[in-house]
Amino acid sequence: MKPKELQKKKIIFFTVESPPSFAGAGLKALEFARFLSNYAQETSLCHLNYNGILPNEAVDGKLKIHRLNYFNKNILTKIISFIPLLFRYFKLVKKNDIIFIYSAYLIGFQFIIYAAFLLKKKIIFRSTLLMGDDVATLLKKPALLRWINKYVIKRISVYFAINAEFTRRFRNSITNNIPVFESFQGVNINRFKPVSSEKKKQIREKLSIDPEEFIIVSVGFVLRRKGYQFIFPQLSNLPFSFRYIILGEFLKNHFHRTTDDEIAEMESVVKQGKLLLGNKVIFAGTANNIEDYLLAADIFIHGSLGEGTPNVVLEALSCGIPVIIRRLPGLSRQLIHNRENAVEFENFDELPHILEELFNNKQLRSELGKAGSKTITENYTFEKVASKLMGILYA
Repeated sequence: MKPKELQKKKIIFFTVESPPSFAGAGLKALEFARFLSNYAQETSLCHLNYNGILPNEAVDGKLKIHRLNYFNKNILTKIISFIPLLFRYFKLVKKNDIIFIYSAYLIGFQFIIYAAFLLKKKIIFRSTLLMGDDVATLLKKPALLRWINKYVIKRISVYFAINAEFTRRFRNSITNNIPVFESFQGVNINRFKPVSSEKKKQIREKLSIDPEEFIIVSVGFVLRRKGYQFIFPQLSNLPFSFRYIILGEFLKNHFHRTTDDEIAEMESVVKQGKLLLGNKVIFAGTANNIEDYLLAADIFIHGSLGEGTPNVVLEALSCGIPVIIRRLPGLSRQLIHNRENAVEFENFDELPHILEELFNNKQLRSELGKAGSKTITENYTFEKVASKLMGILYA
């Protein structure tokens, strides 16, 4: 089934958070839902509205957005708001044909799956983080929760594995013959696409970036699991002039569920970056125009210590800029082919040599960028991913 054959289907995406929060799973759910809204009879996105700070309903083009109130200030407010939440889940499941669940971090995801199963809906479940909500990890929870998780996951229609490691963990945990759709998440190639050198200059001017400066960009919450504390010391050893721009939350944001510990951690990472790099590092915060910063960059670095499949890595590849990425399970030799469409590293002390090599070799940067963009356009556009997924769902 191709996306254009969805005109009689109603689709809903359930996720924990979505913009104005910048959580990765929510952003990707929103973008994929926007794409499918151009084909389906009706497409909706549902996410939690923590402590009721946002309007409960919104419209994004053809996409309907439902924000369900959940008050997590204390145990009493959680209990009081949980029952109405389940009723809203049921109502939304009932009116739709295809149910996407993005992340087991969503409170009550088990109820959504079981309600959809009873109502004979098509159910697509997608984990987001290895060692977080992959199926093997969900089945290591305390006894009762482990049993519930296993029981409901056996009732899904398709498991959407965003890399081979998720597939392996699913197959080792669930013996049912549930179809697995293994694919990196899609990319909007109309938004994330290479531009000419002249257009790049214009983007830099818009962002107030020196047209001659060598720009390195990273994207992601400024937390230690993103590896910044290991990147800063390596950049401080570089023998050439550069500017390092980090796009990602580093201050308390009431739209995102940032804990006090995370805020303290972000402050610590920012302090270290400024101490080691001074004015060479810019903490730019969150941005809705990530593509502009990627297209303005000379190099993109992703040094995360643990991920699922990072959205921004696919987006950087799609933009045609050279990507340097720490080797991650499920990506190496599948999405990333070392020295063909990106450069991988295992240890952070490899970074100075890699960066100096790319700084001095514009031709290599160009070749990596072209190969990275080709990887996405040939395999991971939203249309290609959606067509393959629907083909499995309605096989």
